Amino acid sequence: MLVQTSIGHAAEANENKARIERVRTAFVKEDFAALDAMENDYRGSGGSTQSGASKLQAYYEALNFFLSGLNPPGQCDTAWQPYLDRWRKASPQAPAPIIANAALIEARAWCYRGDGPAGSVGASAWQPYEENIEAAAALLRQEEKAASIDPQYYAEMERLYVAQGRSRAEFRHLLDEASARYPYYYNIYFEAQRYFQPHWYGSNADIELLARYAVEKTRARDGKSAYARIYWHSVLCGCTDELAGMDWPVMQTAMADLAERYPVDWTYLKLIQLACLRGEADEARKYFARLTVNDAGAWSREDWERCRQLVGPNSQAFPEGTE
Repeated sequence: MLVQTSIGHAAEANENKARIERVRTAFVKEDFAALDAMENDYRGSGGSTQSGASKLQAYYEALNFFLSGLNPPGQCDTAWQPYLDRWRKASPQAPAPIIANAALIEARAWCYRGDGPAGSVGASAWQPYEENIEAAAALLRQEEKAASIDPQYYAEMERLYVAQGRSRAEFRHLLDEASARYPYYYNIYFEAQRYFQPHWYGSNADIELLARYAVEKTRARDGKSAYARIYWHSVLCGCTDELAGMDWPVMQTAMADLAERYPVDWTYLKLIQLACLRGEADEARKYFARLTVNDAGAWSREDWERCRQLVGPNSQAFPEGTE
């Protein structure tokens, strides 16, 4: 899925759009050197946006979107493979085409399987699903030395572990290795969150343990803010039932740490929404007072108005023209 760009602070949204356009331009021109340079830059020290979001994660979301667009609509095809083969030939040691290839093979597996529960999957779909999942995992294992210099390697491998139904011990070993090498690449924790969700292999209690795990891995730079990032990811995926497991006093500290380190409107919007979903009007007012633009971010009109009513009559109305 292509990363949403019309969110929060206008300057950051514009920068996100510009980055995605750079990926698109290089993709269309088959400028593999430019694609490699972006990947190298975004996994470096400047790989975060003003609100602390990962430029590298957005790069892969955009890249996979453009690659998957080469397939005929509705077809479980591999029209993207010749493109990636040309990229690999031009840049044999580059991690991006390896990781993107694995992600698209995984997507092909899910195309065969469908998104429904396991009981709804026809018998004929399981074999191509399993074959493609294993092919994606085999590619990453074979190319680990080249690909694992990029932390998205681990995020994609986590996705494959979910698809394979790997054991908790196996998954924890992968997560420990990933967080030891790349503790501040938050997509590692977000993909782990998927594994531990109740409809996969975990529970709300496991999500809470993961949030605390992420804090311990990132505390030196980010304080407790990782705790808020994990639960904000629950909001983004529509998994708001997971919020029931949070520790609110810990969350308040995490929110303050996030606001201190990334004092921009998009941060405040995240924190307002978390507070409103919790029903904490005073906490929401605190961050409403810091907003500098009237921008609903990734909210729906319904959610924004519900929060506005909780906070009271002095909060901002839903911006005109925003849905």
